[in-house]
Amino acid sequence: RYRGREGLGQGDAKLFAAAGAWLGLAALPQVILLAAAAALAAAAALGLAGIRLRARTALPLGPFLGLATWLTWLFGPFVF
Repeated sequence: RYRGREGLGQGDAKLFAAAGAWLGLAALPQVILLAAAAALAAAAALGLAGIRLRARTALPLGPFLGLATWLTWLFGPFVF
């Protein structure tokens, strides 16, 4: 509740938990890092396309979590 409203929905938490059950706990930092990077890239692409994002604009995290989970499953976790 950083800005007075919830940032993550319950679906995001459930999807993240499912990713942990599927890939293992060691892969979760990579999943959240890739999801955040993909969301940031999407926000930048929307900005470059002329679509103005405001503080109240909702950008669902679920699709990015799904993409990050799939990429981590496909290519394997990074070795830290």
